[in-house]
Amino acid sequence: MLCEYVSELAKQMGINATEVTLEDGKRLGLNGTSLLKIMSYEHKIAELVFQYEIDMLDNGIVPPRLNVRMKAVLSHLQLLLEH
Repeated sequence: MLCEYVSELAKQMGINATEVTLEDGKRLGLNGTSLLKIMSYEHKIAELVFQYEIDMLDNGIVPPRLNVRMKAVLSHLQLLLEH
């Protein structure tokens, strides 16, 4: 669900995300983490995502903090694509 959400957000921002993948990560304290990788042409960017954020999204709730972080990551990717 997270990959689809980020792909749709990228489309809304006019970014052609050629690949969006989620890789299992390590446990940090009580929260599991995963690494979200977003690729567009030759540029790749990654962001750490907490398991509780993934769980909330799977339950139909978009965590506001996750939404802001994904928009920031995609904005960074957009800047890379422009140069």
